[in-house]
Amino acid sequence: MPRFFINEVQIKEDTIEIIGEDVRHLKVFRYKVNDIIYISDMCRYDYECRISKIYDDKVIAEILSKKENDSEPKIKVTIYQGLAKGEKMDHIIQKSVELGATRIVPVIMQNSVVKINDIKKEQKKLERWNKISEAAAKQSGRGIIPKIDKIMSFDEAILDCKSSDLKILLYEQEKKLTTHEIFGINIEYTNVSIFIGPEGGLHRTEVEKARVNDINIATLGARILRTETVSTVILSIIMYSMGEI
Repeated sequence: MPRFFINEVQIKEDTIEIIGEDVRHLKVFRYKVNDIIYISDMCRYDYECRISKIYDDKVIAEILSKKENDSEPKIKVTIYQGLAKGEKMDHIIQKSVELGATRIVPVIMQNSVVKINDIKKEQKKLERWNKISEAAAKQSGRGIIPKIDKIMSFDEAILDCKSSDLKILLYEQEKKLTTHEIFGINIEYTNVSIFIGPEGGLHRTEVEKARVNDINIATLGARILRTETVSTVILSIIMYSMGEI
């Protein structure tokens, strides 16, 4: 069942006003008056609604019931993803949203194949990535649309994650600390930051910089994974360990 997202200001007492691109989507799905739809307010509440009026530029839906969204994980995970090429980045965003990531931050790293120096190009990419996030959130029944944040440098990302209660940089050459050891202990984390390298891998200076900034350097095991695989694996580990899947 398709899900629609609205801002709280679109809630008018016992009705919800649907505007923008979602009006077109409702018409594409051939919804009509009296049909039932499901709406999320991006504040973790879901509404069962009945369409009461359809206009050219908006749809009015009557609220039948309201409940707290039960698909949002209690743990907040931010993925700091080394910038990857084209469809790889699209895939990373889609699967990370499906698996419960709260926020995804594209990061320019030393070995990034992709370099973005044009503000207009960056803005277009962010618009595209946020649309992918929205589509994945609707498909997977999320209570929020995870934000794809502005592209950051590695140094900016390290500063950005300071408030997390667990910070991990995944590095294939790490031989001691494993993610199994980190998440195998009985600790309830609430805010986790994960750093993932680009196609070209992490530069040793980035690994050392992360280490001196109290970021745990950990391995996913003996096999080297593609950058577009890593977020899926680590999010699965986290969600399983926290009892979310």
